[in-house]
Amino acid sequence: MKQEVSKLSQSFVQDERGATSLMFAAGLLTTVILTGAALDYSDGVWTRTRLQAAVDSATLAVAKQGAQNPSTYINNVAALRSFAQQFLTANGPANSTVADFHACLVTGGDCTTANGTTLQVGQFYTKGSVTYTPLLNNIAALGGPGQQTISSSATAGANLLWPQTLTLNLIGAKGWYYKTVNLYVLPYANGAAANAYSSMATWTYQPQNLGTPSGAANVNIGSDPANGMTNLKFSQLGAGYGTLTGPTTVNLGQYADVFMVENVMQGPCPPSAPWMLENWNSGSYTFPTACYATQSAAIAADLYS
Repeated sequence: MKQEVSKLSQSFVQDERGATSLMFAAGLLTTVILTGAALDYSDGVWTRTRLQAAVDSATLAVAKQGAQNPSTYINNVAALRSFAQQFLTANGPANSTVADFHACLVTGGDCTTANGTTLQVGQFYTKGSVTYTPLLNNIAALGGPGQQTISSSATAGANLLWPQTLTLNLIGAKGWYYKTVNLYVLPYANGAAANAYSSMATWTYQPQNLGTPSGAANVNIGSDPANGMTNLKFSQLGAGYGTLTGPTTVNLGQYADVFMVENVMQGPCPPSAPWMLENWNSGSYTFPTACYATQSAAIAADLYS
């Protein structure tokens, strides 16, 4: 009996038929974990690469949009951020969001990022992020690494189409009516637009002769490609010519808005002397010498002319 038990024990110890199954199971589990880790790494790299590409394209698009219309967005940077979000949604990984956005359109504007980086005027910054869930995180028994937030950022610079200086070439002006053009600017300082517009410049046209320009007065004013006209002269544009006065250079500074207003008198005389001869349209009088400070003076001059 003892001999039989001894043989049975020895047979059990020497039997290796189940060891292969255990070793295969352990190797398979290791292979699954390593494969999952490799897939997670590859997917993570792909997600980060796609997010970075989307952030880059969004920042470039926003820089172009903001540079072309700086005054439109100076008080509405949120619109540019929304524009960037549209690019991330269309081109980035699913559920990508703009985590931080800044558009430095003027000194003292939105020029500091969340991490404290100071942008130069004309720079645009976008930071995008997305929540990434690794494959192993879906296998509870393996205790995955958990969700991760992947972030990418980009900064783009652009030349703002926001002239600081206005330069004009005062070739001349024409017509029968006295005119003024006023330039108004809404200053922008300390991160905000002013409460009122400032008058920056005035140009004045004073008719001098109501006839057709000739001689030295018949200046060449350029071309009109839209109408197929080249070497245009005053005489081709009708009767009446005079002097145009005003600055040729205006320093606009930083501004949130700019516009021009034209004022036209119903005649060749300025507001300071609005009265003129009753038959002024005959073209036989020179202005402003034929203008009078009062209506009675104009009537008297007409009666005795």
